[in-house]
Amino acid sequence: MSFRSAAIAMTGAVLMAICAAPLVPALHLAFGAVCHQAPERCLGWFGMTLPVCARCFGLYVGALAGALLPLRVPNCLLWLLAAASVVEVVSGNGSPEIHAALAALLCWLGVSRLIALASPQEGAAN
Repeated sequence: MSFRSAAIAMTGAVLMAICAAPLVPALHLAFGAVCHQAPERCLGWFGMTLPVCARCFGLYVGALAGALLPLRVPNCLLWLLAAASVVEVVSGNGSPEIHAALAALLCWLGVSRLIALASPQEGAAN
């Protein structure tokens, strides 16, 4: 199994579990080990909050997008987005949607970069 296939399988399974959590309350306990689950930072689904905050949800969505749609990404862009994310977190401003969008974009580009480097045909071109 390639790194890309493993990333797709793992992040797909995690996203399915997150979306099923409103129907299976025990999943909230499981995701509590990896996320603070602050209600004001969680997105809703079927009238209930998801078991992860918007930023964690964005990370999982971004990882799946990066595995499905790998891109060649320069390191400077990753550092710039990481810095923007840190500033946004430290400032305490922003909505859950902004948290999710920044996390998803940063993770998408990061996973894309890892897949491009791990892929034999693209790794030889770098």
